[in-house]
Amino acid sequence: MGRQMESCLLIAVALVTSTLGFSFAGAQQNFAREQTAGAPDRFKQNFVAQHEIGRRFRIDPNELPASERQRDCHKPPADCAL
Repeated sequence: MGRQMESCLLIAVALVTSTLGFSFAGAQQNFAREQTAGAPDRFKQNFVAQHEIGRRFRIDPNELPASERQRDCHKPPADCAL
């Protein structure tokens, strides 16, 4: 009798856990659908901007991040390595 009770309790816990898991997954999917409602238009605009021919980019060297490597200049300048 005790073994049967244990099995029933285990099955009940498994059912409750799976029900909560499925409801959480459904809530996540609904949230994702709401977030991407206007996505096709945004993706289309992004694609057009990335594939625009003749687009000019200005890169300012002063705005680039600093190099993570430091110069190893214990030798003459011709042999200096980054």
